[in-house]
Amino acid sequence: MTKGCIFVRRYLLLGLIILFMFSMVGCEDDQESNTSGNIINAGIAAQQGKWIYYSNDKDKFKLYRMDIKGHKNEKLSNDECTYINVLDDWVFYSNGLENFSLYKIKTDGSQRTKLNDGNSLFVVVDKDWIYYFNSNDNKIYRMDHNGRQVTPLIKDKCWSFVMSDNNIYYINMDDGYSIYSANKDGTGKNRITSDSSHYINVVDGWIYYCNSDDNYSIYKIKTDGTQRTKLNDLESGYLNVWDDTIYYRDNQKGGIYSMTTDGSRVKRLQQTDGIFINVLKDWIFYSDVETGEIYKINRADGQRSNLN
Repeated sequence: MTKGCIFVRRYLLLGLIILFMFSMVGCEDDQESNTSGNIINAGIAAQQGKWIYYSNDKDKFKLYRMDIKGHKNEKLSNDECTYINVLDDWVFYSNGLENFSLYKIKTDGSQRTKLNDGNSLFVVVDKDWIYYFNSNDNKIYRMDHNGRQVTPLIKDKCWSFVMSDNNIYYINMDDGYSIYSANKDGTGKNRITSDSSHYINVVDGWIYYCNSDDNYSIYKIKTDGTQRTKLNDLESGYLNVWDDTIYYRDNQKGGIYSMTTDGSRVKRLQQTDGIFINVLKDWIFYSDVETGEIYKINRADGQRSNLN
């Protein structure tokens, strides 16, 4: 079995289930530790200043960092990492070798610290708390940066969540995968749409999602539940919204595409098929469907290259 197959199988078995289009999680705060679109796509890359932190497929998906010019490439941890968040001088991630236990490590690779034991998916870090989804009980939790004060936030059976403007937006499994909102402490819930919704992103007051009631076509809706709009008529997945551009996979024919947030200017970015789409300032990272190898695409000229 190739390392790419091992990588994909592990995340399917342990709850990512991204291959089956079941929605995602992200965060938008005053200081982002990673973008919502990246976290919903397993968080295989994050950027802080001149450094890109990433899961290195050439070394069993261990945690590395490289400078944005590609002159330096450094290993930080031997852990198999996903859901990478970088805040100040700490990197937070889930360790696939330990059933997705949460860890943190200094950006220079020192002070590696275990924060909990397993099943921490779709991790979101802000200046005060770590938020995560536990696949054992389908609950959203938060804890402090030292792994203490662990608290369940939502009583509903959830699938995933997004945080924006001090609110939580989550998928309510008890109500047909509808999108709900709640305050950051889990109180004050409100249903936004009854659409069966997956791959949610929240950007600039809009929620973007794939509607499985309509063959996973991409929709958007305001966070107050108004202006529900259909954007395409295609079975879509791996949604990642960056500024005024939506990146996604055509789940029928394969391939990575982009379109503007009004549904126009559709463009195919790569002839090869890709999943786990992560978008940084100058690069798009993705995992090749057949090999599991991670590639990057230059957002300016569209050229593809290996990470190393």
